[in-house]
Amino acid sequence: MASPAKDEAPVAVAIAVEAPMPQRSGADGVRLLATPTQAAQGTGKFSSGLCDWPSDLLTCIVALKLPAVLFAQNQRRAFPGTNGCEWLLRYIVVSVLVFMAVCFAIFIPMAFAYGDDFVDMDEEAVLFPIFGVAGIAMIAWLVTFVGGRRAALRAKHGIAPSVVGDVCTHLFCHPCALAQEARHIEFEERRTLAAAAAVLEAAGQPAPEMARLAEPLPAYANSA
Repeated sequence: MASPAKDEAPVAVAIAVEAPMPQRSGADGVRLLATPTQAAQGTGKFSSGLCDWPSDLLTCIVALKLPAVLFAQNQRRAFPGTNGCEWLLRYIVVSVLVFMAVCFAIFIPMAFAYGDDFVDMDEEAVLFPIFGVAGIAMIAWLVTFVGGRRAALRAKHGIAPSVVGDVCTHLFCHPCALAQEARHIEFEERRTLAAAAAVLEAAGQPAPEMARLAEPLPAYANSA
């Protein structure tokens, strides 16, 4: 009779995982989605607003001063198994390559077209439009790239898609968008850990390490 008792614990854990997650909110600041099905339907939203910078000044400062670093950190945390350095290189190196490629794509044909007169042309009259077009191309690439990653974050966490909105958000307020994504990733990490701790507790398997990780959510998450 001892062996059947040992087999019951894993079954209880499986049932707890498949069952709908209860919603909790209040002083502990921990809130769980109702069901995994609702998350897949894209009915959620970001845990904080785009302009909730007063609640998390440190992240906003990093987003303003080192946007590439925060972007790479967000991708590494939101998509485990990916390399943060790889995202950092994509953000910086590819942007620089796009800028240089556009510069050369304009500069070389102009040099051949004007021939010897190209050397006598005013530098500002030549370089300003070249750098302007290259800068626009680099910004277009960058906002498309980071906007696509924001769309991937929405898809993973069940947030309603908005491709045009994601690109425009990064175009007009890139640091604010990065900071919002960082706050939401932290919220989801805490929520996942709290859900895992609740499952283990329901199965009668105490997990003190999970209880330590499932700390109360930051203040900005309580306003979502």
